[in-house]
Amino acid sequence: MVSKTNYCNYSINIINNPVDFEPANLGENVNSNMSEIGPAITADNQMLIFTRRIESNGNKPQEDFYFSLKKDNIWQQAIAFPPPLNSNMNEGALSFSSDQSLLIFTACNRDDGLGSCDLYYGNSNLKSYSFLNLGKNINSEYWDSQGCFSSDRKFIYFVSNRPGGYGGTDIWISKIDENGFSKAINAGPIINTKYDEMSPFIHADNLTLYFSSKGHPGYGGYDLFVSKRLDDTWQNWSKPKNLGNVINSGNTELSIFLSAKG
Repeated sequence: MVSKTNYCNYSINIINNPVDFEPANLGENVNSNMSEIGPAITADNQMLIFTRRIESNGNKPQEDFYFSLKKDNIWQQAIAFPPPLNSNMNEGALSFSSDQSLLIFTACNRDDGLGSCDLYYGNSNLKSYSFLNLGKNINSEYWDSQGCFSSDRKFIYFVSNRPGGYGGTDIWISKIDENGFSKAINAGPIINTKYDEMSPFIHADNLTLYFSSKGHPGYGGYDLFVSKRLDDTWQNWSKPKNLGNVINSGNTELSIFLSAKG
């Protein structure tokens, strides 16, 4: 982790350079007394999808997907997705492709899983669910999670703690072609550090990557960062930039999602 001195110096710098940002709570139709994490919005800005950590009656906590529809510019009461997307196991980190035809999500401890948690994808038709494990080119015997599609649907970005990375959890990338999903490559040492990187989100321009990190200079805990891809190697990026003290804090900022409208 970055030294306390560097954190202090960096905090002073970003406090002196504030970001114009006014967060608004989404209200009780979406938020509850439980944890709501990993939000995503469809390209038409009319559906919000997120993960809720359900803790009740002394049972073991369990994570399921919920969605809220926008009506008259108000997010409606969130509803749990039906099976088989939700199960009695943990599901999380759902993301749509830009055309909303495909979705990708994380599921843990399933019978067809290769590791503790695997990535799955399928058609986004709510009336015809069919989800497939992404296979050995992406999933490993370790923890694989938090997938997202590039806007052209040619790449998947995700997080894994498999060997061969630079730290605890790294961001990895797989190309999608006529043969399916290619063997994943590490996003490289400009993005990944010897600590944890999480929650990749690639913007619609297919160049700008947002992610969370414990290893790059910030306030503490996880901060949100942005970097731009500089060539087609998918390992050459601009130096990650902290999103600033209005978005980041001394606590945990773990994920961000930008609407198609920016």
